[in-house]
Amino acid sequence: MMPSNIECVDPLDDNATYYRIATDTVMSGLPLQTRQPLARGPTAAASILARLQRCRIQDLRSKTCQAARMQAERIIQVIADWAKAQPTIQAVALVGSHACGSAGADSDIDLVLIVTDPRAFRDETAWLDTIGWNAMGARPQRWQDEDYGALWSRRLWLEKNHGEIEFGFASPSWADVKPLDPGTRSVIADGCRILHDPTEMLRRLCDAVSGPGCS
Repeated sequence: MMPSNIECVDPLDDNATYYRIATDTVMSGLPLQTRQPLARGPTAAASILARLQRCRIQDLRSKTCQAARMQAERIIQVIADWAKAQPTIQAVALVGSHACGSAGADSDIDLVLIVTDPRAFRDETAWLDTIGWNAMGARPQRWQDEDYGALWSRRLWLEKNHGEIEFGFASPSWADVKPLDPGTRSVIADGCRILHDPTEMLRRLCDAVSGPGCS
């Protein structure tokens, strides 16, 4: 049985039976050059329909990823602006998939904050209320703390399915290049985008890990 969105049409000049693909639902939003309304034979029609459906799925996924990237960039900018106004935050780096350009729609936002006293951010939560959550369109729904040796993190889950943010806190010694800590090297090597670095400690760190030109 042929799918309901493939219909037989009158034979053309070569007397072969052709099939028209009802593309109104499948093709919505696709470029005109991808539309192939006629197929020679039912097998070809089914094959074209499957390919067009895959194109449609890819198009939807692309739009979802684009919207997620825009939301992530808005969150990153709000946090960067907040961090620059905090006297105890000496530097901020975006790390992980968002830093290296490989983030997907479900990727979390990973940040490293170099602060004068990492423990102070763990002992109290008032600093969370000073971040511009309204500008992001979502607030933290819950969080948990995690330890990674010289760095500890607070992972936040945002409401409205706006994803996760991981704030990693470390002292300035985490960014030392002489000697360069293996754990620090691993984090920076996976991608680093400097957001705030008035003393250029992150610049020196990036150069030590990846060479000059780290963003």
